[in-house]
Amino acid sequence: MLNPNPDAGQTNWTYNASAIMYGIYWLISALPYFFLDKKRPGPDIPIGANVYMEGLVQAKEALQLAKKLPQAWLYIIGFFLYCDGINSCGTLIGNLQAQYLSYNVLSSNLFALAQAVSGMIGCLAFWWIQLYFKLETKTMLQFSNFLTLLMYAWALVGLVSPSMGYKSSGEFWFYNIGYGIWTSPFWALQNTYLSDLIPNRKAYLFFSLFGIMNKASAFIGPIVNFFITVVAKGNSDYIAFIPCTILALVGFIMIQYTNPATARLDILAFEEAEREFEGERLSRIKPKVGKVGTISH
Repeated sequence: MLNPNPDAGQTNWTYNASAIMYGIYWLISALPYFFLDKKRPGPDIPIGANVYMEGLVQAKEALQLAKKLPQAWLYIIGFFLYCDGINSCGTLIGNLQAQYLSYNVLSSNLFALAQAVSGMIGCLAFWWIQLYFKLETKTMLQFSNFLTLLMYAWALVGLVSPSMGYKSSGEFWFYNIGYGIWTSPFWALQNTYLSDLIPNRKAYLFFSLFGIMNKASAFIGPIVNFFITVVAKGNSDYIAFIPCTILALVGFIMIQYTNPATARLDILAFEEAEREFEGERLSRIKPKVGKVGTISH
């Protein structure tokens, strides 16, 4: 029978049992990949290249493309700042929720379940809305970003209100359901929109960099939060929402300034320059033709 108010011992046992169960689930799901995956060798490493430094070389190449593909870089930087602020806000709300629930396992699972179910509903709803109204990817992305930003900015009310700003059960239900409905689609829309801003031949380069930016987000926010927590007293958790919200807002504005139409023109100019460069390179490689018309080596 479910115990809605478990003691500390029951809570610790539940979390430990869950960790073991999830670990076993991961092993059962992941191990077959290592035995059944077919070998797919990639291209050979270029002569003179260092496999350990190749990542830095490609990062340098991506930086050199900033002038030629400015829209892509504006989006990547804006995405990094937005995600840094949003992910940091998410961590703060997670702390507030855990404190409010006193780390109650049952309530935490109910919130997580509500977020998962609403996430599926949100993704389907965004997909249907975009198809029905024939909206651009940027419109849907920024709609998701705007609602998410407002949702996290609501925590700032907690600085001046003793009862609002994620201080009640209803507000945490609103957060978890809202996160699923309009924040979950963001994780699909972000990649789709990047593909509108980059040339196909450089997709591997930009998506790799984009993935690194995604994993490295929530970097600036936690550092700022740490200093605020050390220096500030009282509502330090709520004060930390100020720099994180500002960070996300700056990223949101930068994304808004990106222009897919301008990006397409940049891509066409870039691809034309690439073709000309490739043509000049091939023209310099002239085979030596023998007397009988055969190519001598």
